[in-house]
Amino acid sequence: GEGDKHPREGSFTTIQYWYRYKGEVFDCTDKDGDLEIIPGSGMSTGGMEEGVISMRKGERAVFVLDPIFGFKENGYPPKVPEWAVVELEVKLVDFMGPWTEEEKVEVGTQYKNNGNGRFKEGEYKEAMKVYNKGLDVLGRRRRKLHPSKKQIEDDQHTVRVQILQNIMQCWFKLDNMERCMDLVENILRQDPTNTKARFRKARTELSRHNYYQAREQLEVIKENDKDPAVQKEVANEFARIRAEELRSKQKEKDTAKKATKAFTAPPSP
Repeated sequence: GEGDKHPREGSFTTIQYWYRYKGEVFDCTDKDGDLEIIPGSGMSTGGMEEGVISMRKGERAVFVLDPIFGFKENGYPPKVPEWAVVELEVKLVDFMGPWTEEEKVEVGTQYKNNGNGRFKEGEYKEAMKVYNKGLDVLGRRRRKLHPSKKQIEDDQHTVRVQILQNIMQCWFKLDNMERCMDLVENILRQDPTNTKARFRKARTELSRHNYYQAREQLEVIKENDKDPAVQKEVANEFARIRAEELRSKQKEKDTAKKATKAFTAPPSP
């Protein structure tokens, strides 16, 4: 391997791997493909996580995994029974991190900016992959840091919410409103007065003809975001709701008139 540095818990680690049972490969990365894992996250077997942190970049190693570090009582049906000893071959392609709390803000921002580049090109699914890497660095929920690092905690939170907003917009662009609204609720749990999420929720409620709920979202924005441009947009949205209500009521009246006319019309000769 190269150098004397090793991945640690929290490192973004890129590998290629081959699992074997009695000499037969039963799981591996695709040809010329890579897998990204984060040691300590529990996203792979204990043997894989323990193995890679002992390796250097470019190194290739083979590990014999006791079942407790492999697939335990689950096995790997149908090829590997429960509590089986398996062999794992790994190539450590590259790794980054882990990062200090200060560095997480910088790295998370870099992923956000890179994702924005994909977004501007209309590559929304690729943008989300990049955004999610930023969330992996920052963490997906706010974490309490030492009081002396309150500003860093706030900076992490700001970048995290910005990334979540951008993922929300990706799902909107992909016309997946269910996932979009999942992101809205996620954002509002972390930032209850978030203007962009509230606007998205208001517009979604309006599209569903839930006028009262749409107004509720706008009232929150009006109360908490005093930016003149935002206040103007809120006023425009209130006007849209009122116009939509009037159209809906007029449509109901027209439908009722037609129904009454059809009911009272004399029978055809």
